[in-house]
Amino acid sequence: MSNATGPQSLSRLLADTPAFRRLICEARNRAAPTNGSTGLPADLPLPPALAEHTRIQLDGNRLLLSARNNSVAQMLRFHGPRLAKAAGVADFQVRVTPELFGAGAQAGRRAAPPAGPTLSGEAARTLAEAAEGIEHEPLAKALKRLASLGEG
Repeated sequence: MSNATGPQSLSRLLADTPAFRRLICEARNRAAPTNGSTGLPADLPLPPALAEHTRIQLDGNRLLLSARNNSVAQMLRFHGPRLAKAAGVADFQVRVTPELFGAGAQAGRRAAPPAGPTLSGEAARTLAEAAEGIEHEPLAKALKRLASLGEG
């Protein structure tokens, strides 16, 4: 009586060899509908909420996932193994590349505060008047310095 020591199936044997795995992936991509220039399957299971914030490329036997920002990248790291398996590749890499997404890439960020302190002319005059009536010299100097930052 002999025990089976060989592979269970031919497809498993082929999938264990990197060169054959790449050929299988290419054949699968040619047979399946694709999403355009990337050559990836159109039904790649990318969550719809991430689709507009993600660019996907196939680099040899690795899936490159470009994210608009860090929060999208974190979600792609979670979904990466499943996406790589669906694309028929062994590995994936996530990169944060906001420059790939155009002007809207920074839309979620707040505008930088204006440079330096701003003080209206009226507030500056009020501080200067208050400094004149204060006997404590260090406080009076501080108020005058603050008043000098006013407009006009």
